[in-house]
Amino acid sequence: MNRLPNKNFRLLLLTLGLLTVSLACATAETLVNGTPTPIPTSTAALTPTPADTPTATVVPTVDWTPIACEGGDCIDACMARVEAILEVSPYKDLTDELIGDSTNYDLATYPVNGNEIGDIETLWAPKEYKIFQEDQDTHRRIWNYFTAVIPAGMRKRVDELIIFTDGPRNRLAYVKPTSDDTQTWAIAFDILDSDYPPYLTETLVHEVGHLVTIDAAQLDTDNHSESTCKTFLLPEGCSTEDSYISQFYERFWPDLTDEWSEVEAAQSEAEYHILVENFYRRHSGEFVSSYAATSPIEDIAESWAVFVLTPKPEAKSIADEKVLFFYDFPELVAFRQQIIQGLCSYTQ
Repeated sequence: MNRLPNKNFRLLLLTLGLLTVSLACATAETLVNGTPTPIPTSTAALTPTPADTPTATVVPTVDWTPIACEGGDCIDACMARVEAILEVSPYKDLTDELIGDSTNYDLATYPVNGNEIGDIETLWAPKEYKIFQEDQDTHRRIWNYFTAVIPAGMRKRVDELIIFTDGPRNRLAYVKPTSDDTQTWAIAFDILDSDYPPYLTETLVHEVGHLVTIDAAQLDTDNHSESTCKTFLLPEGCSTEDSYISQFYERFWPDLTDEWSEVEAAQSEAEYHILVENFYRRHSGEFVSSYAATSPIEDIAESWAVFVLTPKPEAKSIADEKVLFFYDFPELVAFRQQIIQGLCSYTQ
């Protein structure tokens, strides 16, 4: 469930970002001739040249006015608005120093109680990460954005926030159970990869997709046997027959099972990546992104994110049908509208 930057979706969100109007201010500069000015020989009093009155720089103001959004048709405008007002990039001059750092550090954890996070617990990390570890303002800004956008009913099982980093442009976020029965979960954000609002938004929606589809009510957590699980077996347990992921898997994956078994049989990480890439190329029209092709679990989470953050598509491909799948569930449509409303009305 590690969330990697999604190339296809990133291009979509970058296009949204380009819609944001950028303003630039230029200050006129007077160029002085290099020839020295001669000293005046007249004894008459010189009239001093009045100093130029500085021109005030006009600072663009951000429109914090919430956008009324019915049915998600204004999602593009809402995404552009969030990009303008969400401040989550205090390390622009520092992250280049860490590019190529493949290490992974959990920097801090917070207990979660509803909408609130408790006191920070810092964990061991090298001293150069201390600035990220101690920046509680950014930690809380990320958390507050998460709670503003994601409805309480969708994050009711989250009992821990983890701030981590594995260097810039690697994992953006992940979720993991904090109990054996998946009743409670932790959500983790990479502080260095939370610097661009469209990526952050897509990522948190994707991770919530895991919480929705691997909820304790959707699984038999006592069944971990391939021989007895007749639906879809996850690391957390066997999906129930009427669960979202069982229905999704039964509808979209039966014809891919044999090919996917070959991918899962890879003997090394390098071989796995090659097999996944080839698998996606053969079936690109069936997935909303290349990352969706890495497993049924990521396929449903990626399709969920597209369902939430884009207008309703026409059924022109299997990938479109995967997005339309969620419209068959009124409770998920209601959650989608709540997320869009949270996104469109967000203020810091």
